Amino acid sequence: MTKRRATLFTVLSAAAIASNPCERLCQLDGSSVCTNGSYVRGEFCHAYFRRTSGEHCYHNTATSATCPDSLPRLAVTDAEAIVNAAQVTPATTNRIRRVAMETTTTTTTTTTTTTATTPNGPPARRRRVYPVGPSPQPVETTTSEPQMPATEPESRRRRVFPVGAQASAAMQAAQRGSARPTPSAAVSEVVRPTQAATGYGYFSHARPVPQSFSSRADAADYIGSAFASRGGQGYEGFSTAVAVALSRQDSATSWPSSVTEDDALDFWRRSQGAELLASSLGMACGTLPSSQNACAALLVLVSHIPLPNTDENASILFLERIGVGRFMEDNLGGIRARLLSSLGDLEEGMPHHLTIDNTGYALYRGWASEWMNRFPQVIGESIAMRSVVLRHRIFALNQRIPSTTTSVSLNIDRANPLTSLASQLSLFSAASLRRGVSYVRYVNEPAGGGGLAREFFSVVASAVRSSGVSPLFETHASSGYERMIAGMNSTGNCRAFGQFLALSVIAGNPTGILLPPMFFARILGRDVSLDDVQVFDEDWTRSARLYMAASSHEELLAFNGDEPFPGSGATEPVTIENRAAQLQLAIENLITNNSPAQFAAIAEGFLSVLPQRLFVGIEAQDLFDILVGITDIDAAELIAHMDIQMSETRADWLRQIIGDFTPSLRQRFLRFVTGLSVVPVGGWAAMSRLRISPEARTRNGRVAFPHSQTCFAALYLPEYESLEEMREILTNVLTTCIDAGMQER
Repeated sequence: MTKRRATLFTVLSAAAIASNPCERLCQLDGSSVCTNGSYVRGEFCHAYFRRTSGEHCYHNTATSATCPDSLPRLAVTDAEAIVNAAQVTPATTNRIRRVAMETTTTTTTTTTTTTATTPNGPPARRRRVYPVGPSPQPVETTTSEPQMPATEPESRRRRVFPVGAQASAAMQAAQRGSARPTPSAAVSEVVRPTQAATGYGYFSHARPVPQSFSSRADAADYIGSAFASRGGQGYEGFSTAVAVALSRQDSATSWPSSVTEDDALDFWRRSQGAELLASSLGMACGTLPSSQNACAALLVLVSHIPLPNTDENASILFLERIGVGRFMEDNLGGIRARLLSSLGDLEEGMPHHLTIDNTGYALYRGWASEWMNRFPQVIGESIAMRSVVLRHRIFALNQRIPSTTTSVSLNIDRANPLTSLASQLSLFSAASLRRGVSYVRYVNEPAGGGGLAREFFSVVASAVRSSGVSPLFETHASSGYERMIAGMNSTGNCRAFGQFLALSVIAGNPTGILLPPMFFARILGRDVSLDDVQVFDEDWTRSARLYMAASSHEELLAFNGDEPFPGSGATEPVTIENRAAQLQLAIENLITNNSPAQFAAIAEGFLSVLPQRLFVGIEAQDLFDILVGITDIDAAELIAHMDIQMSETRADWLRQIIGDFTPSLRQRFLRFVTGLSVVPVGGWAAMSRLRISPEARTRNGRVAFPHSQTCFAALYLPEYESLEEMREILTNVLTTCIDAGMQER
């Protein structure tokens, strides 16, 4: 958005036109947040969208049967009507008229970024860059971006792409694997159309957007036209076109479920896939998080194009044939970095400039949902990559289910966190919970923020252990795993705990509760073997193996007489025919510690938020890693992740103290500073760096205690006089105050 247009909206919002809903522009409420409103005059249709920061309202087009898909500008006559209705001062009236007339002659594209002056250059764009992590904080960076002149130079207006024989040669080279497609030196002029053409987002094209596509060929042609007519920011428009085309299948004309190699190749050619691949070669895919990037657009396309399904290897062979497989291997590091950075995109709402429905947006942002099957070489055995794919699936499911959701804001009682959580979760639908916790406060504490939302997972996790206020689990002596406490009565708390585990997956914040992998296998409905349960009872496992190895009823009688399978709880004697079923009952009882109803409540709570279909390809061990996190916090890695802004002597003291901490104290230190007790599966790269700042040794005449701001991962450490003084005070704080409210820290 130009500065002039932003100024106009500021003036109009100050005027606050509310007398006539048909002539109401976007207004600012008391919290400086734009409210949704609309303005309709004649044949134009304006729709205004919410912006959560700044003072400017932004707009995009709205489409309906009576509103053409166009980008209208505020006419001078409209400004006159607004001035009259608002009864503003003459000076402001002239200002509105002047800016309105200027906007009628400008063709600048609406954007959510604001401009800043850079020395000796064009305006810079300030972007929000979201670092990888469970609750990323926006970091404002400035990059210089040249502005398009009114009359573009010939070199800027025309792009060169391989066509004809050159394109065929590039395709054949990719198929042979001997060379990658490269742009041809032959000239094929593709002139960018004007912004007046209709389109989605930044994508300008000469054809109107169909409400649906009757065939894959039509969808592919639409995508191809987006590539041919992309503008200065057209790669984002291309990605949008992919999402639009593949989310608008004509319900009356079903696309064939079977896809042959010829079908897939036809789609790839029509959608200009080879040309986009050529444009992406040599590009650092992981350095630009924006979707206005050829590589990012390519990832969206290859994530959703139909692949051959005639046999189990057809899709992988096809991707190799068209050169995508090799491209993925050559750019593995950058693509993995792009995957990790995409978690920040999932945190954002739909950009106001994208005219796209929720189903299309699911494809646009949740592009990696099927990557475990489509690009296993990228995902590999990395639990961080699998976690990203799972969160893409959750995002896509949220977008595809139309529902009115309520933001999940919680008010947790630290004295009884699980019970207070259970009473509040029942107020929210599964669709609302699936979008995650938006805000957490604690009873009688005024503070709020992202750090407290992270600490919520640590607070509840502490409460459900045997030493907590609402124990559900106790540590099994020989294995070290947490095991359900037999005889629990509250299935309501158990169901809430299952929902809590789902919220942990959604947020990417691990709990640190060391439940065994077989616990998660049963939640997902997977089979559990004797090898899995051996950690709980080796003697029972040996006996069970003998029962299963018996070849006759007489052998079974010799083991246990005419009795059921040990631990099964069955009433009938074990036989050759029923021993497998009784074995599963016994395994279930061993996992749940003879509390099947309580375990069923946990599983039901978890699956009510995250259905089983989301976990296709996700193993029980993967879910264990995601939910438990990295509990063994290495002292050297923790120290390396800290920025200590103290004197070198005191910095050395702190490093020595942390190195001497027990594993439990290192977890407490991490929680005190960040809110999380364990490290997420993405490792330290998934967390903000810890900032340690000095403070005066005394406060109000007394030796001061350390305190923290978990929202910013900041620790304020008084300048103690000796190593032993620092060690004693810091250890006492971590031991006694970790569960205290924020006002006591």
